[in-house]
This record gives sequence, C-alpha cells and structure tokens, in this order.
Amino acid sequence: MNSEIVQAAFHQVFKSSQPYGQKTFIIGVDKINRAIKRNIVEHYLEHEGEVPLLVFAYVDELNNGFVLTNQRLVWRYLDGQEEHDIDLEDIQRAEAGSSFLVRVMRITDVTGKEYPKIYMTGMDNVDQFVAQFNEFIALINGIDDEDTSAWPSYNDETKRTSATVMTSPTVQNRTPSNNGNYLQFLAGFIEKTFAQREFIFDRYVYHIGRDSKSNEKIQKAVSAYANLKNGEAGLVCCDITAFGGAEDGVLLTNQGIYVHNPFENVHYFPYREISSIELKGIIVKDIYINGFKIESPTCFGNTEKQNFTTLLRHFKDNL
Repeated sequence: MNSEIVQAAFHQVFKSSQPYGQKTFIIGVDKINRAIKRNIVEHYLEHEGEVPLLVFAYVDELNNGFVLTNQRLVWRYLDGQEEHDIDLEDIQRAEAGSSFLVRVMRITDVTGKEYPKIYMTGMDNVDQFVAQFNEFIALINGIDDEDTSAWPSYNDETKRTSATVMTSPTVQNRTPSNNGNYLQFLAGFIEKTFAQREFIFDRYVYHIGRDSKSNEKIQKAVSAYANLKNGEAGLVCCDITAFGGAEDGVLLTNQGIYVHNPFENVHYFPYREISSIELKGIIVKDIYINGFKIESPTCFGNTEKQNFTTLLRHFKDNL
C-alpha cells in the first residue's frame, strides 16, 4: 500500500481522539508518554516503513492494547502473552460486541475468517470508533458499497507505458482481484498523471502524496466543502483562496468533482454524470462542467486553465 495515501486517508477519517477517551491517542496530534512510545517501537512495529497512526493503551502503558499502523492492525493482551496482527488490505470489516460485559472489537478478513477479539476496556464510544475504523478500511481498500461494478484495475507487473495507462478506458464490470489492487491503481494513476509536464503546476494545484503541504491542503478542502461517500478519497485540490485556506476551490476525488465557488453552495459532479468539461471564452477563458462555471485562481492564465481543464477531463475519463 502507498503509505502517504493510507496516512492521508486515516487523518481524513480520524480527526480527533477526544470521543474515545484518555486511553486513545492519534500519533502526531496527542501527547504520548515515553513508556508508550518505547512499547510501540519494541512490540508493535516490525516491517520496514511501518508508521504508527493510532494507539489504544488500556492497561500498563500499552503492554495491553492495540496499534493501528500504515500497514497493519496489531493487538496484545495478557501482558503480551497473546499477540495478533492483520494486514490492512486483508481486513473486510470490524464489528463491535461484548464478551462477559466487556466491550470488544472483532475483525473479519476477506476470506471470512474471524480473528481473536480485541478488548476495548476503557474506550469511550466503541461503536463510533468501529464505524470510523470501517470507514477508514473501506477508503484505503477502495470498497464502495454503492457501486463496485466499475472499478478500474491496475498492476505494475503489466509494465504498460505511461501513455498506454493514460489513454486506456476504464475497465468496466471488473472488481479488484484483492482489496489492495484498487489502492495500487490510484497510487499508480496519480504518479503517472503528475509526471506529465502539462499537469505540473507551480502553485494552487496540489495532489496527494506530493508533500505534506499538499496533503494538508487536500484535507482542508475535504473538511471545508466535501461530503465524501464510503470509499471516496480526496486526491487533488485547486485552492483559489487569497490566503491559502483551501475552503474555496475544486476537489477531485476517485468518484467525482466538488466545486465550491466563493459565496456559493457546493456543487458535486460524479464522473459518470459529467457530460461536458469545456474551456470557453474569447480573450479571458473560463472552465465549465456541465455548463456550470467554476472559478479558478486569479493569476491563472489561459494556458493554466487549459491544462487544468485537461486534468479534469483526464480524471473523468479514467476514474
């Protein structure tokens, strides 16, 4: 899995640990004591490039608890005598339940196997946490309950050239061979798209995984005006605000385009419902989606507008 996309998806879903009480911590947001940090490194991180995202320490400074990383979910209890883990791409769903009056979370993998229960003793709002966890898993694994019949597929092993990938039509009526395949497609799609010269913008246009500033811009746009659906992820944003707040502009996801012009209501265009993306005008040109004018940064010239129009069409035709 692409680590930056997974981390961006996590912060898109889990914005705060406050609903879950004092034993739940979001890495990089909440203050964590030295003992918990030591236990994370010594007992929960095993793979190269593995990064912790969220910690729940219900007994003895994380001798018992679980850690959600960018690769796995790892949980321990009985002071570490019992330890289990599962790769994120193998998780089908989580369910909240009880065992002898103790709240637990049960994980089922893509084959239907149920893993040993995870004790949630001391966590507040367990049902809410499990719902958000499932939203996160659906997002990174590309599971869309509304429509799984039109997923594209992508595999680096096919060694297609960038030109072939960019011009290939969406593969219809085909679901990924595994849950990680759709994420691999998105990562490859983004990488190859922004390797093209016409899609390199000096500023105002940001794509996921480019750098921390770009990820932050996309998160701000999502928070300001996007109502993301299950399995939908923010991928690119165009920030048209004067001070860089990203609360106005355009957000491209894997399912459609959100447009928030200043002082107007948000407009959402699912890719399957877009009939036209046009650049119109004689001297000063403007971009239109289905006849609706979208505002662009004031310093965008006609060349930048043409390139952004091409980018919108490219997403519409290939996602």
